[in-house]
Amino acid sequence: MLAVDADQPLSDVKPWNRCSPKILGQRRLTMWLLGSFAGVALLLAIVGMYGVIAYSVARRTQEVGIRGR
Repeated sequence: MLAVDADQPLSDVKPWNRCSPKILGQRRLTMWLLGSFAGVALLLAIVGMYGVIAYSVARRTQEVGIRGR
């Protein structure tokens, strides 16, 4: 900071290794929550697609049986 502007006052100066766990902890929690919600959304989408396809196949099974005779 002194090289950029020597007139600016500095307060609460700490080394990066003491600040980083607090900063990274919050970001890690946010990313974990985002990933969890994305995983749940993906699981719901897969289950929903399976349900739609299973319903469609169940409805058409009789049609296939009638045509095969």
